Amino acid sequence: MTTLPDIRVYLTAALCGLIAVVAAARLGADEVCLTQELGEVSALAPFHCAVPLKNDSAEPFKVNRVRTSCPCVYVLEYPAELGPREAGTVHLAVFPQKEGDFNLKVWFETSAAATPLLAILLHGIVTGTPPPGLTRFLSVLDPPLLTTPVCKQPTDDLTGAAQAMQDHAPASRFVVVDVRPEAEFSAACIPGSVNRPAYALSASPLPKDRDVLLVDSGWPNPRLIRECRKLRDTHLAASATILAGGLNAWERAGGRLQGSAVMPANLRRIPPANFYTARRFDGWQVLDISGTAEPLPAFLFPGRQTVKTTDVAESLRALAEAARQTPRGLTWVLVVDERGESGDLPARIEAPAGTVVFFLDGGWRAFEKYLQEQTAMHHKGTVRTTQPQQPCEGCK
Repeated sequence: MTTLPDIRVYLTAALCGLIAVVAAARLGADEVCLTQELGEVSALAPFHCAVPLKNDSAEPFKVNRVRTSCPCVYVLEYPAELGPREAGTVHLAVFPQKEGDFNLKVWFETSAAATPLLAILLHGIVTGTPPPGLTRFLSVLDPPLLTTPVCKQPTDDLTGAAQAMQDHAPASRFVVVDVRPEAEFSAACIPGSVNRPAYALSASPLPKDRDVLLVDSGWPNPRLIRECRKLRDTHLAASATILAGGLNAWERAGGRLQGSAVMPANLRRIPPANFYTARRFDGWQVLDISGTAEPLPAFLFPGRQTVKTTDVAESLRALAEAARQTPRGLTWVLVVDERGESGDLPARIEAPAGTVVFFLDGGWRAFEKYLQEQTAMHHKGTVRTTQPQQPCEGCK
């Protein structure tokens, strides 16, 4: 029985033997195309590649839409916006359909007047015959669920834990509002904080002459960001910011906690549904300690690093050092195993300064199940079956 290997292919000749030759060419009046030569690739497994996407103009732009020439290529992750002269990374999964030449294309429709359409052309040569069922492990998932537009961190809305502890004093003008569910708030919270759901913040009787610090579990929360800005824009508080890294970072920085069940390990867990939303912000790094030979995690977590459990601490230090070299806000680290059985690691791991570490509840199997459930909801009342995929124009 042939087992699909777990392959993470970056376009680095020293690492994978691929040839990466990038040539930018102007094609037509409104399309800028980047050609990526992949060289020879094996048909024995799907492969993942990371391709640069650059804004060469003097104006920022947003990516409004992404489309591909055929289902043989999945867009796993792309920058939702790029500043002037800024470059981002596009993560792609390619599923060879036949032996020989292939040409696959990905288009990015942008808000830029000068470059409304950017394209990446992937060219390579497939060696060998693709095994049956190559795409089976992704065929039951909606492609849009696998595609993540990555936004920039809302750094202007954040207050660091160290600064928050300095301001959190008896004579402070600070009021701390914890937006987590009531049960979580009762189990562990910052002394003196009040509990309000995020959706009710603008209707809550908050003192308008005091600064508001909003506290949640610590992963990026789009709804809380919107509510924080609403508090500022409508002058319902003197100022409003979000505690960077939430209660997780507060505890790690030595902040006091009170409650009926203060267990630091519980503050470092993130459910699959929350990670699905939170991963849409940059700054995430994934450490895969599952040791699995299955290919799926490489596509659920593009750009992940596979490490041994004993090497997690060292990997965290390396990520923290890299973050200091290119500061852009927090570095969120997701540690993932196969089924969420990481033992006492969440309790004893030390998160270096500038990082916030979470462990995925239920592991990557639970995340896969969540995506399957979301797919089923999107197709409620219809019958989804796995069928052989017909070769498209780019890979016939």
